[in-house]
Amino acid sequence: MFRDITAPYHFLESWFYDRAVAPAIAEMLDERREILGPVLDAMSAVGRLLDVGCGGGHLLVSLSRSHPGWMMTGLDLSPDQVRRARKRTNGPGGQMSFISGSALDMPLDADSFDAVISVCSIKHWPQPARGLEECIRVLRPGGALMVIEVNRDCRREDGRAFVRRQKVPRFLKPAAMAGFRWKIAARSLSIHDAKPLFSALQLSDITASALPGMPLWMVTARKRISRNETEVGRA
Repeated sequence: MFRDITAPYHFLESWFYDRAVAPAIAEMLDERREILGPVLDAMSAVGRLLDVGCGGGHLLVSLSRSHPGWMMTGLDLSPDQVRRARKRTNGPGGQMSFISGSALDMPLDADSFDAVISVCSIKHWPQPARGLEECIRVLRPGGALMVIEVNRDCRREDGRAFVRRQKVPRFLKPAAMAGFRWKIAARSLSIHDAKPLFSALQLSDITASALPGMPLWMVTARKRISRNETEVGRA
């Protein structure tokens, strides 16, 4: 991945991400659950949620504890990550399934999810616009889309705060910080890069912002409802 950021994680990368990085991301989002408000508001008690680039399933496991009625699906390019997710979700409540596949060509039906979320994945997509089109395709009309990613222009202190959360020995923290700064953030997107990707798609209610105190940006939107669909709903 350090050579080609779009390549699937190999075993050691999957292990490190699963043990050190993903828990730190999940911890940040769990502490600031209001960040996920647009997704939570879009879901009914028995809604369907898709996590694109789900890794080892940490986010879905966390959400399943407070929303056991949701049908949740995780998609990841790495078969090793999918295996970890399936193993991790043997115990928690909720109805979860995990599949291996590309964000650019999802093996999922159109209009089948109430919300789609993707956390720290879009930088790995060879064609980000194509991946977003796929996210929109599988969303029902009016469904919510949320994309969170490392901000290439994040403040150094926010990057340090994130690395401090990572589950690595203290003596490895400087190396982890260097890897985050030069191999992850520098090869990610800035919020200014991201905005045009979303504005060119069939989306409404687009909001984009850097997340305070985090080395991340977030874009939320809804799948546009066509005039025909609106007329059918009124009939």
